[in-house]
Amino acid sequence: LAVGDAAGHGIPAALMGTWAHAGFRDRARRGTMPGHLLTALNLDLVALNQPDVFVALLCARVDVRAATLTYANAGLTPPLLRRRDGRCETLRQSGVLLGVTAAARYEDTCVELDAGDVVVLYSDGLTEARRGESDFGLAGLQRVLEAHARQGAEEILRALLAEVQAFADQPLDDITVVVLKQLTRPARLPAGVSQGELKLEAGIADTTR
Repeated sequence: LAVGDAAGHGIPAALMGTWAHAGFRDRARRGTMPGHLLTALNLDLVALNQPDVFVALLCARVDVRAATLTYANAGLTPPLLRRRDGRCETLRQSGVLLGVTAAARYEDTCVELDAGDVVVLYSDGLTEARRGESDFGLAGLQRVLEAHARQGAEEILRALLAEVQAFADQPLDDITVVVLKQLTRPARLPAGVSQGELKLEAGIADTTR
């Protein structure tokens, strides 16, 4: 999956969004890992020689059976992970925006999940929603997760969008949100055991956008 935000507004930003979408789909079909995918897209964008054009993009691969989220981030707002026990972690590993420099490289980060964990990936329009001088912020996101963490991903997403719309007294910026909830415990391979020696039960990802 990918969540992106092109700098600017109007047609130029829309064209960059379309370009990033097409590039992501092409490389994702080849099974490219997130970090390599972002590195390739960055080189493509730098080659366009458009110095004022930048794209924030997070790419991730979800392995439901192993209960892992592997991601690489090019400047998008850090995702939030809420553990089943209520602990929240900000996934801060990130590189520079796409299009800044051809020397940029993007690292893959693997996060292990467990049943009941929730991951929220989002653009900054969510946390920067304003009421007067106050932002909805990370605190607002955490508050919604605390209240609805036992529900499914779709219900969490609906509650989150309803809360931010009720909070804001100013026009909202573009908002993209993806909510993932791991429903099953991970099928981890014991030390010294190969994939072929272990029968895994199918898992279900409760995913919504």
